[in-house]
Amino acid sequence: MLSLLSRYADEAFWLGRHVERAENMARLLDVTGAFGRDQEAAAGDSAAIWRQALDVQADLERFQEEGRTLTPEEVIRFYTLDGENPGSIRACIASARQNALQLRPLLSVEVWEQLNGLYQDLTARAQRALAPGELSAFCSEIKLGCQTHAGIIEGTLYRDEAWYVLQIGRMLERADMTARLIDLRAPQIAPKGTVSRAPLDISQWTGLLRSAAGLHGYRRVHGAVVTPDRVAGYLIFDRHHARSIRTAIETVDGLLRELIRGYQLPWEDGIAAPLHELCIDLREGNVTTVIADGMRAFLDRIQQQVIATSDGLRDAFFATS
Repeated sequence: MLSLLSRYADEAFWLGRHVERAENMARLLDVTGAFGRDQEAAAGDSAAIWRQALDVQADLERFQEEGRTLTPEEVIRFYTLDGENPGSIRACIASARQNALQLRPLLSVEVWEQLNGLYQDLTARAQRALAPGELSAFCSEIKLGCQTHAGIIEGTLYRDEAWYVLQIGRMLERADMTARLIDLRAPQIAPKGTVSRAPLDISQWTGLLRSAAGLHGYRRVHGAVVTPDRVAGYLIFDRHHARSIRTAIETVDGLLRELIRGYQLPWEDGIAAPLHELCIDLREGNVTTVIADGMRAFLDRIQQQVIATSDGLRDAFFATS
């Protein structure tokens, strides 16, 4: 088992993260593009909308240092087909393909062919700039491609330790992105009984739900009423929403414990225990308490735990001499 992990765990972990990251970016850009078009139609500041995409990824400083101009076209290029930006969709899929190439002995033919095909399509597209009017269709194709990849993994990959590590990577990436999305709107989330100084824009909150594939599920739970606290609570605590922080962290917790039990791993206290403590807090907590105690601090804890779990796995398995 340890010999298998020492050869393949790092590649499996990052295959899961890179494909999930590409899909998350497509979701973010799709919603940002829709807001940008609305702002342009209303003669508003569309640049402020596109800056939000950079803020979510903490890329604004790097973007400006590279001498880029904050325009829709430049941000779209930066996050879609720019091979020099490691966070672009093209770069994420290229990295995932490289991970898959190293994992070929463990992957089904279907997994490789589908991912390689997606990579080839993106390489061909990179020969010309992607216009803002093409963004929505492009993002839909990427989301479908990433979801197809996840489905093929689910339907064909052998359930050994590499599968566990791949799914852990995928879910950690998902928890991190959902926390980032909520953090962008944190100033608008005020404790019950007080009024936020930030203006309430319902379209921004429905857009947040769309970015996390949660609008349909939210409406099933809360109907048409959209409030910041309900949206935050849904995206953090709802165990039935596939992309909520609770669902992602509980999935990682369960997978990690199965991996430990199934392969007699000696590092439960160092990696799994802190994650399980967070899992319990998500299971027993509620959004009212989180808002009262500080939303930003809570989201920081989520992101720090994602980093700590990733680092723990790396130190236990991924480091090579």
